[in-house]
Amino acid sequence: MNNNKGTLSPTGIDKSIIKPIVTAFNYEKLSNLTNKVLDTTGITLPIIDRTTGEYIEISNLVVNDGYVFKNFKSGINVTNNNLIRYNKLDLSRMGADDNNLIPYSMTAYKEHAEKVINYISNIYGIELDKNNLKGEVLELNTNIILDHPFEEYSHILDTISKVCAGGKHRFKPQITRDETGEKIETVILFNKSNISLKIYNKKLQLEEVKNQFINNEIMRIELTLKRQEAIEELFGTCYLNELTDEQ
Repeated sequence: MNNNKGTLSPTGIDKSIIKPIVTAFNYEKLSNLTNKVLDTTGITLPIIDRTTGEYIEISNLVVNDGYVFKNFKSGINVTNNNLIRYNKLDLSRMGADDNNLIPYSMTAYKEHAEKVINYISNIYGIELDKNNLKGEVLELNTNIILDHPFEEYSHILDTISKVCAGGKHRFKPQITRDETGEKIETVILFNKSNISLKIYNKKLQLEEVKNQFINNEIMRIELTLKRQEAIEELFGTCYLNELTDEQ
């Protein structure tokens, strides 16, 4: 990294869960894989088999990839005696060598989502509609290059947690400190609106979790929108094709 002040990149997207629609699948191909759950018992809804043209009743369908994406889950909700199939695709970045310091821009994120959908079709035989993708969880983040060691900002983080706690929005702080109990390593602010704000020592996290070492002191700020409603409230839409970097 050549930067010595400011941020590493514009604010972007890292972890996310989207809600695509299953249009068809290859039942035989999927049945032969080991990293999946394919349940045809209990409450079911039909999915067309692309190879045979037959409809197969499916209750739960889960694929744990852990390589290109984290997982894909498809199940059934019962609402007012109506059966509705839900689908959730966790697009979280995978791989121990990915330090995720630079988040996706919206353009790059949309390209990543399309590549994952193509990968799922080719590898698992599950066809997902690329159109009208809805966001369920979005983590927006930025990385600030600090002038001093992260520990020296503890008093500022402590003040932030006290100012944001309570009041109309009723944020609750969750603070993690070092072994001495004096220096703050992580601050999480959350409320009942399915929104959380996390500020932490990214340099320390990379060292402890991924055994990766960087020279800069980095303060990571993550805003997580945990439900579709929270995304709609912030951006006025939950559809990925309508989200922009400017927003």
